Amino acid sequence: MQVGKSLLGAASVFGASGALARAILAEGNLPVGLAEEAALAAMQKCRADGYRVSAVVLDRGGNFKAALRNDGAGLHTYDTAWKKAYTSASLRIPTTEFARFQSSIQEIAFYAEVL
Repeated sequence: MQVGKSLLGAASVFGASGALARAILAEGNLPVGLAEEAALAAMQKCRADGYRVSAVVLDRGGNFKAALRNDGAGLHTYDTAWKKAYTSASLRIPTTEFARFQSSIQEIAFYAEVL
């Protein structure tokens, strides 16, 4: 576990293993198996509703976890799905909440339908 060794090394260099350990944040991330299931479920729901889309799942840091592109989905759908997931990860809010906020601003309200 390279990260663990690095953290222990940093703690000994700074001579503050207790203080450093208390300062390190632990955040949970979606395991890749669940990310794949989420992408598949999203794509299947959209397919059932008559939409051919791509689905992208990122972790909290905006790193790629899973992606699927439905048969017949437009070329642009992957990029749009990635940007949507990235926005959600960056703002740490669901895209539905971002769409509500966006629809309240008249100049950009028309984009809310994309989300």
